Amino acid sequence: MGLLHEIKPSFSGHETFPLRHGWLEKAYHAVVKYDQNPFTEDSAIAEFGVGKNMVSAIKYWSIATGFLETDRDKICASSYSRALIENERDPFLEDLDSIWKIHYELVKNPSNTTAHWLFSYFNENVFDRNLVVSRMTDFLKLHGLKEPAEKTLLTDINVTLANYCASNSSTRREDDIGSPLCELKLVRRGEDNRFVFNLGNKRSLSQELFLECLVNFWERENKRLGQNINSFKLEDLLHEPLTPGRIFLLSEKELAERLEAIEEVSQGALIWSETAGISEVRKTNHYDHQNLSKKWLCKQ
Repeated sequence: MGLLHEIKPSFSGHETFPLRHGWLEKAYHAVVKYDQNPFTEDSAIAEFGVGKNMVSAIKYWSIATGFLETDRDKICASSYSRALIENERDPFLEDLDSIWKIHYELVKNPSNTTAHWLFSYFNENVFDRNLVVSRMTDFLKLHGLKEPAEKTLLTDINVTLANYCASNSSTRREDDIGSPLCELKLVRRGEDNRFVFNLGNKRSLSQELFLECLVNFWERENKRLGQNINSFKLEDLLHEPLTPGRIFLLSEKELAERLEAIEEVSQGALIWSETAGISEVRKTNHYDHQNLSKKWLCKQ
């Protein structure tokens, strides 16, 4: 069951506001400007130009996406937000690969329970809100995790889906500037209030970020199983929780293509093998998970 058993499930904190364009950058600059927690200052409402509840939402999403990090009472910029903004790699978060990174950081964190579960455990490609409520409730019961009130869960599901799927034009508010995660087109609206996962090609997703996800999953499994795993089959990386296949909604074809090219981006630390009908990625003697997981940070 991955990481969910290690944390207390959470379904609130966003004040019912999905992430919006500009929030993460604004939060970053406020933290750097004040060198402390800018969300508790009396001037926070004026600083962010929004109401109190929305200030709380900005703080929530900044931490949920790993853009900001907490250390006791202090809030500081993360290494990846500094790589994007301080180093002027993508200061306005206009590059889709930056948005993929934000998605990855959000989903891999089990504290963001609905997003984490939706992109790692949910096994339907076409669904409505009621099905998500039912399946998630069953999942929480099965693993002895505390269930929220149905209204709380439904609200959190609505907010999560709004992050990835823009509102209908008929229901969109004038001040709704949307979530940057919508640009990934991971979820689209179907008929009869249904939603559909997009399993099409993710051409804007860099191999460096794909590699980071793969290596972090590898190390997590080493720790969970208490052993040094030397290879993973294609099927495992397509279906297991927190794998690149699940988090990025990759098709089997695209996942295979990315793994076939893994030797180049990993500089020989990982290789792709197809022997006796078994397709798998393997470690070599050059494998160093710390260096490999920093490939995205060092990407120019």
